[in-house]
Formats: sequence, structure tokens, C-alpha cells
Amino acid sequence: MAIFTAIATAISAAFFAGSAIATSIIAGGLALATSYAVRALTGQPQQQSGADAFGVQGKLAGGGDVPRSFGLGYHVTAGSLVYANTWGNGYDTPNAFLSQVIAVSDLPGERLVGLWVNGAKVTLGEARASVLGADSMGYAVPEYIRPHNGEGAPLPHLYVKFYDGTQTGADLVMLNVSSAQRPYTSAHVGKGVCYVVIHAFNDENLWSGFPTFKFELSGVPLYDPSRDSTVGGSGSQTHGDYGDPSIVRGGDGDNFPAVQIYNLLLGFYYNGAWLYGLQNTSAARLPVSNWIAQIDKCRSTVIGASGPEPSYRTGGQINVNAQLANAIEAFLTGCQGRISEIGGFYKIHLGAPDTPTFTFSDGDILSTETQVYRPFFSLADSVNGIQATYPDPVQGWNTATAPPYYREDLEVLDGDRRLMADPSFDFVPYAEQAQRLQKSAIEEAQRARTHTLSLPPAFWIVEPGDVGEWTSQRNGYDAKQFRVDAMVDRANLDVILSLTEVDPSDYDWDSDADFTPVT
Repeated sequence: MAIFTAIATAISAAFFAGSAIATSIIAGGLALATSYAVRALTGQPQQQSGADAFGVQGKLAGGGDVPRSFGLGYHVTAGSLVYANTWGNGYDTPNAFLSQVIAVSDLPGERLVGLWVNGAKVTLGEARASVLGADSMGYAVPEYIRPHNGEGAPLPHLYVKFYDGTQTGADLVMLNVSSAQRPYTSAHVGKGVCYVVIHAFNDENLWSGFPTFKFELSGVPLYDPSRDSTVGGSGSQTHGDYGDPSIVRGGDGDNFPAVQIYNLLLGFYYNGAWLYGLQNTSAARLPVSNWIAQIDKCRSTVIGASGPEPSYRTGGQINVNAQLANAIEAFLTGCQGRISEIGGFYKIHLGAPDTPTFTFSDGDILSTETQVYRPFFSLADSVNGIQATYPDPVQGWNTATAPPYYREDLEVLDGDRRLMADPSFDFVPYAEQAQRLQKSAIEEAQRARTHTLSLPPAFWIVEPGDVGEWTSQRNGYDAKQFRVDAMVDRANLDVILSLTEVDPSDYDWDSDADFTPVT
């Protein structure tokens, strides 16, 4: 997993090198621990596309090579076609009904929260949950209750029924409408699979072809350690197999990137079989105090244009053939996050820098060792404007372009040049959050001061991701904050640190002044 081991590889390589060589190696790897939104600004590799794409699936998939998939957080999918058949007669029309079974998640527990038909959002009502009974055609969509061919009494033209993966029998209506050529049997239970049954009545004045659908889903219920009182959180959640109905999961944390990444690192299993994520990862390798603190940062509210909202939310569909590193990178991009792997333990840091955990001054630095200082970026590495893309539910979940964020004062410093970046926030279906990410990414990207220096054994406990305060008469620093991007533990117990300046004010947000309403 390159995303996790890049820092560790640089550290292990530097551990056996001489001091000057180690300093050179670690200084060259400063970008390894920078946040992924900032990495996107500099054109560094992002998530894959094509066969391994994820996020929004806007077209119905079909065939025998469709990868299994599931959703994390609020997202949309067109699903994959499991079964289709025409049947019945109506108003002397043969095969008047088209019935389809569309799978939307290969893990149970998702909820249907919205429905789009032919590009328009419709009223969902009772179809949000599988409460209609296996013997009913389903929920009659109000927008499609109208007379056939404009004549007679209104009648439903579209029925929708949702199953959440806990069903124990096949849909009875589908058993009755199947044919010998296209059998649908009692074995078609879809155990553990969330799926939708749709019946569309043929009307040449209503349908110009086969209807298309997009299903807005809640994402699978996740284990949130901050809601588990047995590990230091507050709540009754328990961690376990998705095939075990006694396990308690789900809540507001389902939409938080820190919770989503936590579950990806633990791995997703159903009835004891691994589906996706890391395998055989012990929860002890995810220090719970770190993860709960970062989950709380996601949960902390920001005053937006429509009122208070969580600081960070992400959501999208995950195909199991997508590289885990790329999936995690997409979630990290949605929260200005970074992950560090330290001796087999995974920690996450997202958003604004954490509270400083250590302090040092010029007198602590080992003057006998090589030091490296970079005060500013080259012009080729400078960025002073940004315009990101994100999936917008208001616009039918099509990819939208956020209002550009320009900094004319920075353009002046860069020789009156506008240097733009265009990152993709694939897992951020929230317009204001996308703009917050733009602003904080540009602000953080201006923090060019980096130092590589050696400190005595007292600093052995410092880890990548920690934030320290440096008071330096030589550099003019007064308790200036720096983030540890990488470190080397030397054999004589000295440590080499790679530091990058940070500033909590980079994440300040004033909705009235900073938010541009989306047209």
C-alpha cells in the first residue's frame, strides 16, 4: 500500500544512512505526508479512473463482470441490473409492464433516501424502507400517477420497492411475473444485498424509452469508536461482522471521513468472508484516542449558509476492484487529511493542525548535524488559485465546478501570474464544504517554510503528524507551529525531523464573506 508505506520506506532507508545522507533523504520526502488536497494542487498522483473509478456511478451497470460494490456515506448510484422482464397486458397493450431488479449495494443496511427518474427527482415516501411487503408491487411514485394515454382515471405508472439486505425470501411479485425464458425463483433472495424492484407501466405518452434511475443511499452503517463506550467513546455501538444482526452500528459518523477510513482499515467482512479493505487488522493498531479526536473534528460544526453543519462529510460508492490506497486518498482529499503509519500503527490527522504536543528552541537543535531550510516554493510549485469539481446532488449528481477561489495578493507575489489548480473532490457532495476545502487548500499551500534538523533523545517520542512550537531568535519565530511530516530515529537515540509550518487560521471560514452561492 504505497499510500501508507511511502513514509515508512523513506524512514527505513534513512535509518541506516549517515547523518547527512539521512537528512537529504528525509528532506526530499517532505511531500509524502502533506494533505491530499494540497498534493492535488501540485499535480501529484491522484486516484485512478476507468475500471477502478469510484464515487458516483450514474449509469446502470450490467453483465457478468460487474464488480461488487457498496456505499459509504450519502451517495448516489444507478446500481447494476440483476433481472429484467416484460409481462402482462393493459389497455390491449401486450407486455405492458417492464419489471427490473437493480442491486445497489453488496452489503446490507443501506437506506434509500432519494430517487431520480429520467433525470428528475421524485417523491419517495414509503419506498424509503422495505415496509411494503413482498406481495405488493411497491410504492406508487406520485409523479407517475396519471391517466393512460391521457384518458380515464389516474393510475400508477411506476412502482418502487426497496430491500435493505436483511430480507429472507424472494419478492413474491417477481416470482409471479417471471417467465420460462427468464425465470425468477424462490432462490433469488439476494441475502445481504440491498436492491430495488421497479415496475414501469408502458405508456407511449410518458416514456420515450426505457426509464433510467439514480438511487440516493445512506451508505452502510459503520462502526464509530467515538460512539462505543467500551473503548473510550460515548454510546452503545459495537464492532463486528456485517452478517451478525446483533452488532450495533450506524449513526451520524456514517458520513464522517475519519469513521469511513477507520472501517476501511479494519476491513469489511460479511458472514466471516472478507470483502474489502485491509485484512486481519487488529483494532489495537488504530490508536483509539487519535481516531476519536479526529472523528470529533469531523463532527464539530461550522456555520454555513443554511445553518450549522459538520466540518467534514464525505460519501461515495466503492467498487471492490478499486485500489484501497486510492479510495482512502479520495476520502482524505475531502477532509484535508493525512495518514501516518508508525511501527504498524495507523494514525490520522485531518483539517486544522492539532494542539501542539511539544516545544523546542534553537538551543535544543544539535548544531553538529546537518540542517536543511527551504523558505519558499519555486514558481513551478506555486499555486494561487483553485477551482475544484465535485458531485452536486442539486444538479442531478452531475459533476459540478465550484466557484473559483482567487487570491489577487498572491498573484502579485507570483509576478502577476494566475497559477490555477483543479483538484477533484469526488467524495464531497456538499457545495459549501467543497468551497471550504478550496480556501483551506490554497491557504495551507502557502506554508512554504520547511526545516530538516536533528534533536536530542528527549524528542524520541515525537511522531509524524504531531505539531510542535518552535521559538527561534535566529529565524524570528515566536512559538511558531510546525507539523512533523517525517522523522528518523537514529541509533544513538537522536532524532531527525522534517518540519513544515502550519497555521490554524488557514481553516477559518466566514460563510457570509467566503461562500459563493451556487447558480
